[in-house]
Amino acid sequence: MHKLFILLSMATLCLLAACSPAGSSERASESSSVESTECSAIEEQALAAAQQFVRSQYASDAIFQQSGTIIEETDVPNRYKVLQRFDSDSRNGYNFVYRIWVQKFPSGWEFGNLSIERAGGEKVLTTNGRMKEMERQNMTRQEDASAGSVDYTIIKRNAPNYVRVYTAKRLDRDDVLAVYNQLKNDYEIVQFSTSRNPDDDDYMAIQYGSVYEHDKDKITKLADY
Repeated sequence: MHKLFILLSMATLCLLAACSPAGSSERASESSSVESTECSAIEEQALAAAQQFVRSQYASDAIFQQSGTIIEETDVPNRYKVLQRFDSDSRNGYNFVYRIWVQKFPSGWEFGNLSIERAGGEKVLTTNGRMKEMERQNMTRQEDASAGSVDYTIIKRNAPNYVRVYTAKRLDRDDVLAVYNQLKNDYEIVQFSTSRNPDDDDYMAIQYGSVYEHDKDKITKLADY
C-alpha cells in the first residue's frame, strides 16, 4: 500500500493492535477507545487527546482504526507522536492517515503539528496548535517551594536539563546544597538567581559534579564544596 502504511507496519513501538480487543478493524464508534493491557495510561491519554484534536480540527465523525497505530514517546517529557488511520463519511474518505504531536501540560493536553493525508497520499490538512506556546509558558511558570530552612521560587525549567531557582538573597553553602539535593534527581543542572526575571544571569550553577560560582569566577568540585 501507500509508503506511509509500510512505515506504520514496520514500527516496533506500542502497537495498539497488540493491546486492543479482536475485531478492532471494524468501523465502529467504540474503536476510538483503547482497552489496553500493554500501553501505559499516559500513552492511552495521548491517543485519546490526538483523536480529539483530529475530530475538532478536521472530521467530527472520525472513526479510528486501531490496527497499525503508533504512539511514540519523544525526548520531551509527556510529549508523544501519534500516527493512526481513520475513516470519515463527512469527508468522503477511508483510510485517512494522521500524524500529530501532543503534549500534556498542567492545564491539559495541547497539540503541535497535525497533518492528515488521504489513502493515496493527498495531503488534506496541515495545521499547528498551541503546544509550543504552552511549552514556553510552562518553562517560566513560577512555583514556590522550600528545602531545609530556605524558601525559593522556581522561575524557569526545562526538564530534565535544567531548573533555575530564585531567592531574594544569595544563598549560603548549606542552603544551596539543600535546594540542589531536592532537585538533582529531576534536573541535570540547578541554577541559582537573585533576579525574578527568568532570563537574567544566574550567580551560581551546580552541574555534572561541579559548582560554578559565576559571580566569584570560581569553580569547585561538588565533593569539595
